[in-house]
Amino acid sequence: MQARPENQPSDQEYERKLIERVQSGDFAAVEELYGRYSRQAFGLALRILNSNEAAEDAVQDAFLRFWKQPRNFDANRGRFSTWLLSVVHNLCIDQLRRKRNKAVSIDQQEAQEHLNYLADNQVAIEEEVWQGMQRTVIRKALDRLPVEQRKVIEMAFFNGLTHQEIATATGQPLGTIKSRIRQGLMKLKGLVKEIE
Repeated sequence: MQARPENQPSDQEYERKLIERVQSGDFAAVEELYGRYSRQAFGLALRILNSNEAAEDAVQDAFLRFWKQPRNFDANRGRFSTWLLSVVHNLCIDQLRRKRNKAVSIDQQEAQEHLNYLADNQVAIEEEVWQGMQRTVIRKALDRLPVEQRKVIEMAFFNGLTHQEIATATGQPLGTIKSRIRQGLMKLKGLVKEIE
């Protein structure tokens, strides 16, 4: 692993150069990125999957995908670390879907940990809504949502279902599901501000 040059202008610029090296086929740059971000990615995966082995697999898979298709990352859309955590998050959700364990309830430890992750790390599309929220505030706000909005938000975030899977499970049109999630998250944002 190479050390960061002393004259490097910024961490972000150095990261950009590492990405360019990966895109040029330099595996050493992937190893350096792994050294920088694997611990954070593993922590996220472990919180979601609750298994060291499964978490390691998810992180390795994320870096392997990046190595195979480095142009999937677009620096214009954000930091590499945010993108990587999003990939790891999606891989973990995919693992959970494959297992198809019992549905996760809002009161279970896994759901609380997932809420904490969403609040702290801004990985989901709705990251601005969840940023900085505390667990108790989120719970109170969710309790005040209309049942149809709360149900689809729980299915999306706690059960890891896609919008299409929610539509199929509830018998509602896909557009209705997307609208309920969007409206629910907007309402949730207002409720959190009100509760705080």
